[in-house]
Amino acid sequence: MNDADSATFRSLEIQGYGADKDHVIHNRRVLKDSDAASFRFLKDKFTLDKNQAYFDGCVIVEADPDTFEVLKYPYARDSKNIFCCCLRMNVESPEDFKVLKPDVGGSGMHFVRAKEDLTRAYGDDFSDRPVLFEENQKSEQYIIKVEKIGRATDGKWIYSGPKRKQLISNTK
Repeated sequence: MNDADSATFRSLEIQGYGADKDHVIHNRRVLKDSDAASFRFLKDKFTLDKNQAYFDGCVIVEADPDTFEVLKYPYARDSKNIFCCCLRMNVESPEDFKVLKPDVGGSGMHFVRAKEDLTRAYGDDFSDRPVLFEENQKSEQYIIKVEKIGRATDGKWIYSGPKRKQLISNTK
């Protein structure tokens, strides 16, 4: 914790989290660009400050902290996008997105550190997602954590974890 101020350090209410006068610390690692004054816990490993949204201490790249909200684990949303943990999903109709079966076990976590890992695990549909792990001195804060389980729909598709699995047939 080289950047933390030990004189102002305090533990926060969730195990593994602390803060000093300027930063939030997760598992002994300073969250870069975090804001201790605005940092708050949401639910299901999701946290937020005025600068960014996080899942289990990892930045949710592309999330808007002003409109970010948790749905049911492992899903969250902002005004434009749906996320499965740290990964922005390809949802055709975000305004109609709803969780059908939340994950209750939390047993399918996948850790993405490179673009190749992302496309290998989830397909070319995710090739436009930024993977900042390597660009940021291999900082653990930029690992993309994704649950492979959970079930949701936007009325057009069924999603399993972050992936589109089945097109819902038109009943008209």
